[in-house]
Amino acid sequence: PVNSLDADVSYQSSDHVRFLVHKDNLSVTAVGFPTKMENQPDTPILLPETGEVLDCIFRFCYPERHPDLSTLDFEIFSQIADTAEKYKVFAAMNVCNIQMNKTLPHHATEVLVYAAKHDYQKLLMKTAQLVMDIPLPKILPLLPSYLVVPWVYWTLTNI
Repeated sequence: PVNSLDADVSYQSSDHVRFLVHKDNLSVTAVGFPTKMENQPDTPILLPETGEVLDCIFRFCYPERHPDLSTLDFEIFSQIADTAEKYKVFAAMNVCNIQMNKTLPHHATEVLVYAAKHDYQKLLMKTAQLVMDIPLPKILPLLPSYLVVPWVYWTLTNI
């Protein structure tokens, strides 16, 4: 589990929470975490995410029951979903995508941004229909540049 004494890499969150993790677990569950070979558990690798977010993410890297994301505040959940994508924590990525779907229609704009940012086309199309009434000047700044022209075209042809 996370914070075992025999862990071989140490991380520190933006709010100074320390995590001891096994490189072997990271190597089979994620591909994006920095794991300097010379790193010793007493010399942490600094990460920009909070301790709450990293605690959840690291729990997806071990053979244990994964966290229940449905009980989290949407803002925290959204940070976890983005972090899962950033570090390619595969089990968390899939669960977050499913959970994002379940938050609709309440967080449609945020889910649209998530789906666009991480290229979840099915979720993007589902969410797009929920937010198409939002004026273009409000929605366009939220979209990645590659979606601006298709979004304008889609909006104008579906009026």
